[in-house]
Amino acid sequence: MAKKKTILLPNDSARNIAVNCLNLFARENKLIQESLDTALSQVSLDPRDCTLAGELALGACRMLITLDHIIEKHSNRSMRQIDPVILQILRVALYQLLYLDRTPDFAVTHQAVEQARQTKITGADNFVNALLRSIQRDMVDNPKYFPEKAILPLSDGTQVIFKKDFLPEKKRTPDKYLSLVWSHPRWLTDRWIKKFGLETTERICRTNNIRPTITLRPNRLKTSSEELLAKLKADNIPALRLGLAIHLLVRINPVNLPGFFRRPVLYSGFNGHASGSYFKTSAGG
Repeated sequence: MAKKKTILLPNDSARNIAVNCLNLFARENKLIQESLDTALSQVSLDPRDCTLAGELALGACRMLITLDHIIEKHSNRSMRQIDPVILQILRVALYQLLYLDRTPDFAVTHQAVEQARQTKITGADNFVNALLRSIQRDMVDNPKYFPEKAILPLSDGTQVIFKKDFLPEKKRTPDKYLSLVWSHPRWLTDRWIKKFGLETTERICRTNNIRPTITLRPNRLKTSSEELLAKLKADNIPALRLGLAIHLLVRINPVNLPGFFRRPVLYSGFNGHASGSYFKTSAGG
């Protein structure tokens, strides 16, 4: 059977770029970072939207196992029956619902439905709307007591609670539980549990999902730690000096930092080497 043509959305928004990056990765094995760099070099988006595109694409990929499990639990179709581009739209929207909190839930769903309409796939918008609303109805706003199988813990120490059990019992199948909660392959969680024990394995999985922070190493031929720190503060970017290095206290796209220069791409993900700039960047968990 011939492979379906890869459907791409217009690269005119952070969410569309994220969906396209995930779709190209799944359908054509193209690296997400490469797709991000290409897309963002061809459009003129607000720097915050550039950062959001990277967060959505890389975050949805990182939490893929968890997202797919929740989609499957709430869908009246099997995963194979969902068109590839619609699946990416659902993954991006669900990642935003579960792991980000700046956009209201109703707006996330509305944007996902609009994306589904852009694909011109018959009934896709109704399916996306119904599935996302089903998931939202299942999420509890004011929790009292719920079993562990209904609770999705997050890396920042918070949790998302559902009305219905959707996870396996942790004591009975700890490898499967950790796989679905922290989006790690089950063969890997099984191996780690046998080697390190359940508690240590869960800490490893949780730490793996923490978004990396950025530390700057000033180029001392061009500036000093004090001068770079002053430039950051002048741009209202909170930072802390650690010896000769500077640790950023907020997540920010490196291209938006004073003194950064890199060609030809506009987005460097969570690490980069800016030759000729005032600093080099490095990521740390």
